[in-house]
Amino acid sequence: MLCIFYVMYFASKCLVRAELSRPISFYDCLGPLFLIRFFPLGIWVLQPKINRFYAKYRGAQAGIEACAHE
Repeated sequence: MLCIFYVMYFASKCLVRAELSRPISFYDCLGPLFLIRFFPLGIWVLQPKINRFYAKYRGAQAGIEACAHE
């Protein structure tokens, strides 16, 4: 049970850290932590954020690859 809660905390911490790009506290992670805990509602709210981060990452990777081929 402890491991399950730690994994949820770690996932929420990583999501918030990627979003804010600054050192974070436990209280910054509480929102995403509860959204991950209540899975159906949380995925409905968190998935668009995750998709935006992934699209931004893919765009940055494409720019790096384009510069490498020139």
